Amino acid sequence: DDTIEGDWTLLKSSSEEAVSVESQKQDAKAESGVQNSIVDPPSPFISDLVPIDITSPWVSCFCVVTFDLELGQKIEHVFPPYSFSEEEAMNIGFTSFPDSNSNLSGDVPFFFRFLRNPREDNKPDSLFGFVIFRQEKDASIRRGYFQKSLVLITPHPYFALFQSVVSLTAPLFFEYGNPLLEATFQNIAAWPAPELGKSFELPLLGNMLSFHVPFSASPHIIDPIRPETVLSPKTMIVSNLQSINLYALFRTMLPKLWHLWELVLLGEPILILSPSTSMSSEAVLSLISLIAPLSYGGDFRPYFTIHDSEFSEFTAGKGKNIPSIILGVTNPFFCKALQHWPHILSFGDIFESKRMSLTKSPKEMKVELKSSHQPLYRVNKNEVMDKLDLKLKTAETETKNNEFLRKHFMTLTELFLVPLERYFTSLMPLAKDISVFHKPPRLKVFDEEEFLEKLREDPIKRSPGGKARELELYSRFVHSPTFKLWFNARRSEAMEVLYQRYINALVTADIPKLILNCSEIERVDLYLRVREQLELSLRNQENDITNRLEQHLSLIVTSLPEDLQMSIMKQESSKMIFKIEDSDESQVEENFQVEEDFQVESGPVEDDPSLPEKNP
Repeated sequence: DDTIEGDWTLLKSSSEEAVSVESQKQDAKAESGVQNSIVDPPSPFISDLVPIDITSPWVSCFCVVTFDLELGQKIEHVFPPYSFSEEEAMNIGFTSFPDSNSNLSGDVPFFFRFLRNPREDNKPDSLFGFVIFRQEKDASIRRGYFQKSLVLITPHPYFALFQSVVSLTAPLFFEYGNPLLEATFQNIAAWPAPELGKSFELPLLGNMLSFHVPFSASPHIIDPIRPETVLSPKTMIVSNLQSINLYALFRTMLPKLWHLWELVLLGEPILILSPSTSMSSEAVLSLISLIAPLSYGGDFRPYFTIHDSEFSEFTAGKGKNIPSIILGVTNPFFCKALQHWPHILSFGDIFESKRMSLTKSPKEMKVELKSSHQPLYRVNKNEVMDKLDLKLKTAETETKNNEFLRKHFMTLTELFLVPLERYFTSLMPLAKDISVFHKPPRLKVFDEEEFLEKLREDPIKRSPGGKARELELYSRFVHSPTFKLWFNARRSEAMEVLYQRYINALVTADIPKLILNCSEIERVDLYLRVREQLELSLRNQENDITNRLEQHLSLIVTSLPEDLQMSIMKQESSKMIFKIEDSDESQVEENFQVEEDFQVESGPVEDDPSLPEKNP
C-alpha cells in the first residue's frame, strides 16, 4: 500500500503541475480562434511520464465529451490517441450524454455498446463505453450548466471492473483535468495482460481492484462466488454474483422473470423503456445475465439514442425482420417509433421522466411487460417465490434474494441444456474411428429432426407444460443466435479434443509395427500425414512432439524403396525440414513435386458444416 501511495503521490503532483501548462495552451488556442472539429487531436501536453504511444490490452482509450453550442455533443479529448471514424465519433458523442438531464445534478454512471464501422481485420466488432456524466449549475456558462462526460472505451465486456475504474477516475479527472487521464492510463498499461479464468490484483490510483477474468468472452455479469479473504481496506472486489442486482431491479414484477428468461433464450427482440440511462443499461445487462451460463448470441445496446447511425434500421419495417436485439432507451419518442416491436419492457412512465428523479429506485415504479409471446417452458413459480424473503427490506435480505434468483436461473438454464449436451455427445466420433492413416474424424452433422425425435422419446419431463410445448421451445431455440454461438463454441472444443487425440495416437504409434504389412502407397500416405503434423508442431514450437514425429518420418522413409527415398529427401531438403548430410547441392535445388495421388490439403482439421441443416 505504501508503494501504491508513493506512486499515486508522484502522479498526482505531476498532474497538478501539468494543469497550469495545459490551461495556458488551451487559453492560447481559444485566443487564436481555432475551432474544434468533431474529434480534436490529442492534448498537446503529454506528460514526460507517459509516452504518447502507450497502449493496454485492457482499455483502448479515455474520451472526454463536452457540449458545444454549435455542434452539440462532441469528443474534445482522446488519450491515448485512438482512430475513430467520423460516424463512430458521433455515436460516442451523442451516447455519452443522457437524453433527459434537465433535473439532474451530480454524477450519473452508465454504459453503452456500439459496433465498429467499418469493421477492420484484427479489430473487435464492437466497443463498450463506460461513462460518468457530470452536470452542475454554473452561471458563468452560457447554458447555465457545466456538462461533461468521461468515457472509458474498451473491447472487453467486464462491466463491474470498468465501471469501478471510471468511477474512481472521474472525480479526480474533473478536479485535475486531462493530465490525470495520462496518469491513470499509465497505471492501466502496467497491468498484466488479461487471461481467461485467471484472477488479478490491479492497482489503480492508490486502490487495488481484485478481478477475476471469466472463461467466457460473453458480457461479464456473473462470476463464481469467491472465497472470503482478509483484504486491504483499499482493495475492492469488482466481480461477483451481484454485479447487477436482479432482485432489486425486478422486485415489482418477479413472476415475469421466467417469461423474460424465455424471450432472451429465443433471441426475441426486446425494447426496454427506462427513465434514466443508469437503469436502462443495468436492465439490458440483467436480461442477458438471465440465461447464464449461456452466452447471449444476439445484439444488445445498454443505452441507445435517436442520434445513433443505426436508428433508422431499428425503426423501419414495422415489425418485419426485427433483428435479435435487446435495446435500452430513455427517449419517449421510442414509444411511438418502436411501438410495433413484439416485446416491450417499461420501468415506470417514461413520459414522466423529466418530472421525476433520474435516480429513482425501480421499487417505487410500476414495471410492465407487454409481449406477444406465450411462454412455453412452465416453472412452479410459487415454489421459487416462497423461498424469497419478501417481507424484510434490508440490504442483507436483498443480497440473499438476488443470489438465490441468480442461482435459480443458472440452474434452470443448465437443466435446459442437458438434452442438447447429451445429443451433442452422440455426434462425437468414437475412439476407434481415429486412425493415423486418415485425417482427424469430423463431428456428425447436427440433425434437428433427429434431436427432436430423441427428445420426444425421452421419458423425463422438464416442464409441467407438456411435451408439445417443450419440443416447440427447443425447435425455436436451435434457430436462435444464442444456439449458434453455443454450438460453435462446443464444436470448437470438440474438434480440439479430437485433434489432440489424433496427435496422441500419431505420437505414440508403433511405426515399425504399423508399416510392417503396409503397401508402398500406404507408407507414403502415412509419411504425408506425419509430415503435415510435423510442420504444425514446428510452427507451434512443440519440441517434444516435433522430436517424436521426426523419428517417425525417418523410420517411414527408410522403409521405402531407395529411389523414392532420394526423391523425398530432395524435396524435404528444399523445405528445410530434413538436414541431410553429404547431399549434393545441385540435387537439393531441384524442384521435386510429389505425385498428385499423395498430396494432402494443408491444416489438420477442416471446418465441417455440422450446424443444423435448417438453421438459417
